[in-house]
Amino acid sequence: MATSFARNSREIEIEILPPVLSPTDGRLIVVDGDYVGIPKAVLTAAFLEARERFFHNRGEGDPNPNETLEATAIILLFDPEHITAANYRKRVLLAAAANQNDPNLHGIMNAVWRELVFLNAIQASPLHRQTKCPTLWQHRLWMFTTIVPRVAMTGIKGIAGGGSLLVRSELANILRAAERHPTNYYAWQHARRLFTSKYMDVALRHDFDRSNWSVFCDQIANWCLGHPSDTSAWSFLLWMLSSEECDGITRSWILSKVLDFVERLDWKQEALWNFLRTAIVIDPMANKAQLEARFSDKYVGWTSPTSRMPWSATSLHTGTSFGI
Repeated sequence: MATSFARNSREIEIEILPPVLSPTDGRLIVVDGDYVGIPKAVLTAAFLEARERFFHNRGEGDPNPNETLEATAIILLFDPEHITAANYRKRVLLAAAANQNDPNLHGIMNAVWRELVFLNAIQASPLHRQTKCPTLWQHRLWMFTTIVPRVAMTGIKGIAGGGSLLVRSELANILRAAERHPTNYYAWQHARRLFTSKYMDVALRHDFDRSNWSVFCDQIANWCLGHPSDTSAWSFLLWMLSSEECDGITRSWILSKVLDFVERLDWKQEALWNFLRTAIVIDPMANKAQLEARFSDKYVGWTSPTSRMPWSATSLHTGTSFGI
């Protein structure tokens, strides 16, 4: 099982198989291309074995660090809150970053890439606990704020092709995790911290500019329109539009796109309207009077920041409201 992480240079997807889908031909796990299916009983047995090897190796001075690292992957797959296993992986990354005999940065590049493959596999797979685990998201943020800035831009290009490409890849995995677990505030909080991290300072100095920020805003807006009830996603989009990196044209374009979506589908759920009310207030280019006239026949007082949600004329009289 550990070889799926250690030897696979591509992103894989892991799923815990119910008993009815467990293999009956003698295989312990099911591997189909980039998809790995693991029966719960097999994962439990692997966790017990990995945990025993992990603590045994650490007690003996870690004679086989590769085996210990593989053990941590199984441990975190079973128990994503296992802080000791996560901390061991941090020490491995720190050791690779501190290696003075690696002038070409091959060691740290391989270590970062291996860690990204592992984290992407368990955080973006249909695993309920892992996709919303604060320990794993904090570990991921730690790597971007502590290890990645130590890698020269040539090293980052070796990992992902460039600074902005690594951000795109990271954002894509955040969206996958948010897809797996709706209102995944840990994933969106990681995105906020990533965009304000030391790594972003490195990327901004090299191959990242305001046009990238506009592309990211448009990407997030499209995702939000595909998941209009995800209040955590709308909150992150609002944070992106409020940033100094976001220009007024992008802000107005995103706002116009969301308004067209609302008008076309007659959308009434609260998450999207909370976003709109606040976005209208912070956008100096928005014609609030025109927007009020455009929607006042359907939604009374929706542009007021103190209004709780978009009440329709019917609901005002009946006393009913639209749920989230």
